[in-house]
Amino acid sequence: MTTLQEAAKKVRKRPRQVRSQATVEAILEATAHILAGQGYEALTTNAVAARAGVSIGSLYQYFPSKEALVGELMDRHCDRMNALFGEVFLRAQDLAPPALARAVVAAIYQAKRENPELSRVLREHLPRLGRASRLEESLAQITHVVAGYLRRHKASLRVPSPERAAFYAVELGEGLTMASVLKDRHCDPELAIDEVTDVVVRYLFA
Repeated sequence: MTTLQEAAKKVRKRPRQVRSQATVEAILEATAHILAGQGYEALTTNAVAARAGVSIGSLYQYFPSKEALVGELMDRHCDRMNALFGEVFLRAQDLAPPALARAVVAAIYQAKRENPELSRVLREHLPRLGRASRLEESLAQITHVVAGYLRRHKASLRVPSPERAAFYAVELGEGLTMASVLKDRHCDPELAIDEVTDVVVRYLFA
């Protein structure tokens, strides 16, 4: 593992007090603002500190580098996506496959659409930050749950293997949703969700 990758995984100190937590949130909000508006190359710890209204020393108490800042945002993004999926699946797991597929696609769409430019920048810089495995882990967790659901509906699956079907369905849904959020921004969200859902359902059950 490279030094840059190690740095990306470090958060020097976890905030325990309310004031410290507020400082960390301000720092991360500033990081997200700069990344989404100006890109990764424009991101510096000095720029983040200035935007957040904190001293550079305060920033370094929690984050040793800009890689650590972006790494923390990536972790939060994955945690958010997993939490949304978990909430949706818990509510919708007894639905018929098309209805469940739509609920899952809608959850992923919501997570990506909260800050599409930030999602794009984070995805672009995953390899250099040593965080590609974090996204893969997140998607693997979702795939595992989906595979369990598909095993219960194996008789109606078009694809022989529920595990393979789950893998491709999740990758397909996540990829198309990301493309829709970034490249088809004028499309009505409900229409985008319907169309991505249709592609996934046709792959699984057509």
